[in-house]
Amino acid sequence: HNAASVAVIVGGGEQADASFLDSVVAALSPILDRLPKSEPRLPLSLALQPLPDVQSFTVPFPTPEEDVGSVTLAWRGPAVSEVEELAALTVLLRYLAGTPASPLYQEFVECSHPKASDIERDVELFPVAALVFIFCGVPVRSAEEDDNDDRSEDESSLSASSRSHESSGTDENLLAERVLGDSVVSFLSDITSSADGSQLPGGIAAIQGAVDKERVRLLDSQENDVHEYVRTSLATEILYADQTSNDWDRLSRQWKALEKLRNESLSWWNALARKWLVENPRVEICMAPSPVRAMEIEEDTKVFFQSYKQALGDDGLSELKKRAKQALEDVKLSRNGAGIRKYPSVDPRRIPRI
Repeated sequence: HNAASVAVIVGGGEQADASFLDSVVAALSPILDRLPKSEPRLPLSLALQPLPDVQSFTVPFPTPEEDVGSVTLAWRGPAVSEVEELAALTVLLRYLAGTPASPLYQEFVECSHPKASDIERDVELFPVAALVFIFCGVPVRSAEEDDNDDRSEDESSLSASSRSHESSGTDENLLAERVLGDSVVSFLSDITSSADGSQLPGGIAAIQGAVDKERVRLLDSQENDVHEYVRTSLATEILYADQTSNDWDRLSRQWKALEKLRNESLSWWNALARKWLVENPRVEICMAPSPVRAMEIEEDTKVFFQSYKQALGDDGLSELKKRAKQALEDVKLSRNGAGIRKYPSVDPRRIPRI
């Protein structure tokens, strides 16, 4: 919508000479000349306020079920220009929650009393990055209540010793503010309690495996998911990063960082986790299921459609019925190409050529 917002991505070669780039600009000129122009205001910046140690919010969401919700935990990360630190944090989050064998999965999902059914992770790129874990399928019912139900159904399925161990599950509402978040941070604090990193599950081999997987992901995204690469790398550089750098500089720095990370010690990774995930303020959002809100929305929808039908009257409803029937016929025709032929084709002579 604005000439200053147009970006052109040229692929297929390591370098493009000036004459080639000039030809691209010349081909685009007829299009850009028709767009409004304004001075770009880049890079974007945010005025960040200090955070308390924990900032928690509960958001009810409409659903007919009231058994599960979700909890999102987020920490402020480094500036988007700190490519090496962001690469390390991306690897760290993959190590912590990349597979069912990862530490957070083993503690909160793959256990006798799961506190979530899945864990999503991401490093969201803004002027200051956000480090995010989303715990999905968090049960509202306590583990202790579930224990009681299971025992009544099949008392003989558990030995006395195992029943004693499993009854230690929390009876707290996991969707209450700070409950799950505090458990996660406490677990992270425990596995990073030794400065040498000796408590990190899987040791250095697991972290090096996460580095290797991140290298594969980066290669795959450039080759097979160009749009995602544009969003996470090119667009990030244009919007937020130091304008004296360029994307190829950022990309080469990512590769160099991953190569270096494979040689970092356990103590280095331990300090990284403590700095950003244990000692750093966090924000948490508890998505609590609300059948009441779902019923309210359903009732509001019924009232809306009833009022809409009355406003249309018989003639309006008849017209909508004819239009729906015609739309259905158009869909059927489009399957064999007849519908497409109704629309004018683009004149190739009007397309700018290089």
